[in-house]
Amino acid sequence: MKKHIYKIIAVSSIILAFFFFASCSDEVTPSLYDLSSESLPTPVITSISPAAEALAGVTELTISGSNFSTTAKNNFVYFNGEPGTVLSATATQLVVLAPNVVADTVLVKAAILQSDYFSNMYQYKLVAPWEVYYPFDPIAEKAYGIIVDNSNNLFVNLYDIGIWKITPDKQKSLYIPKGNTQKWDNFRYGPANELYGARSARGIWKLAQNVAPASPWAAPTAGTIANLEFDNQQNLWALNASNNLFKIKQDKTITSFPFTGVLRAVRIFDNALYVGATKDNIEGVWKIPILTGGTLGTEELYFNMTSVKLGAKVTALAFAADGDMLIGTDKGPNPILVVKPDKSSKELYPGVIGANSVISMYWSSTITSLFFVRGEEKDAAGKILVSQTPIRVEMQKLGAPYYGQ
Repeated sequence: MKKHIYKIIAVSSIILAFFFFASCSDEVTPSLYDLSSESLPTPVITSISPAAEALAGVTELTISGSNFSTTAKNNFVYFNGEPGTVLSATATQLVVLAPNVVADTVLVKAAILQSDYFSNMYQYKLVAPWEVYYPFDPIAEKAYGIIVDNSNNLFVNLYDIGIWKITPDKQKSLYIPKGNTQKWDNFRYGPANELYGARSARGIWKLAQNVAPASPWAAPTAGTIANLEFDNQQNLWALNASNNLFKIKQDKTITSFPFTGVLRAVRIFDNALYVGATKDNIEGVWKIPILTGGTLGTEELYFNMTSVKLGAKVTALAFAADGDMLIGTDKGPNPILVVKPDKSSKELYPGVIGANSVISMYWSSTITSLFFVRGEEKDAAGKILVSQTPIRVEMQKLGAPYYGQ
């Protein structure tokens, strides 16, 4: 009975409003039919690209189907009930940024403005774009240098503890005891699959399982070694924190090359040294060709980071197999930059990765995961808010080869 009364009141109100506006206007009197609108066809989802899965909060999906609105804001796409961001639209395709919903089974449905019904449900998978790789103790286990071997084991130095091995199934074991070393900044594999390390001291160490480090394998005459890398001739290239690059042969012959700037990171790609440094008041990456005979050509500024991320310093470098360069920095948010071969750049997964700085970084040529150690963050009272620990980022493509590995 009440429902009938409400309907009578609603209809009466519409009729009264109609006569009121009709009496106040000289325009052609509208019909009551004009006050309602016909429902649009129900949208249909037939496929989603990339097929099968994508990165939650990162990947732009192309949803194909029919009956979509050509006005992007009039389309609504939900992933397990969470809205995605519609970036563009045609009647048969929507480009949508997936929300941060991680699940093996994600039910996707679409709606459009002025349509009475949701589309069909489409089953999809959204995977995590990043993770804390291993739950180290944030106070007692502070990470620095990292590397991944050909069996996809992660090796990480924990401050004042030693070098630990983390297997792909997340089993942890002590690999190299600390000896007289508090921290290792950088690792590389060299000839015979031997592991080399730098530890902000005047030397480079050759490291062996279960053996505490002792004397250095080689020791340049100037400065503390901050970073190292092997070329395809089994030469080890190292840099100190100031004005020198060193080439060290397997017979321990050392050649020094001057570089006027503050050096922090090095990576070899396509027969050239790429160094992260501050030079002439510019923070950036310089490319230095490796010439026949193992000498260095003329350096050139490859990427000017000062013009893109003011106040940030380069802390680590990596390359994708396709030539994309990744620059780890000490400044967030979004502390990793992706530089394309055409020198255009963008932040890696902006607003998604839980890190504000990069301590070290490694991207293997055998898996699609980028590993880096994020910097620690504390509040004003000294409480740790973000731990200094290894992070795994799913890149969906392989890293470039390391010549020593």
